[in-house]
Amino acid sequence: MPRLSGFEIAESVQELSRLLRECVSTRGKERLQVLYLYKAGLMGCERDLAAFVGRNPSTVYRWLQCYRRGGLRRLLSPKSGGGRTAGIRGTVLDKLVAYLEAAQGFNSYKQVQAWLRNECGLEVSYKVVHATLRYRLGLRPSSGPPGTGNA
Repeated sequence: MPRLSGFEIAESVQELSRLLRECVSTRGKERLQVLYLYKAGLMGCERDLAAFVGRNPSTVYRWLQCYRRGGLRRLLSPKSGGGRTAGIRGTVLDKLVAYLEAAQGFNSYKQVQAWLRNECGLEVSYKVVHATLRYRLGLRPSSGPPGTGNA
């Protein structure tokens, strides 16, 4: 198998070895291991490197491209957060928290959903209201007066 053409690693074998020992994340260790094995001359092609770390050759190729473009800093940088933005956020969330504090709680998620629609003009699903109140704010509907059996 031919060595990777035109690919040089700036760090020394000793420095890569030290970084490998100090690295705490599995994600970083795999990537550093690929650089170390290539720099030390133990493996010279993407296919061998990929087989050693248990990854697809295209993944190793992508890591090496990332290193070429930005060095170790880019290769080891944490993944940027992906995912969807929250349905209730910013000033609307602040208004909601103020409303709930003034009202001393809420009776149902549907009540809060209607309040958001009327007061803020925000049309969100029941699921979004539930997730925001229950998991982000740690709130639950009021259980009603004692002795009514509502729990």
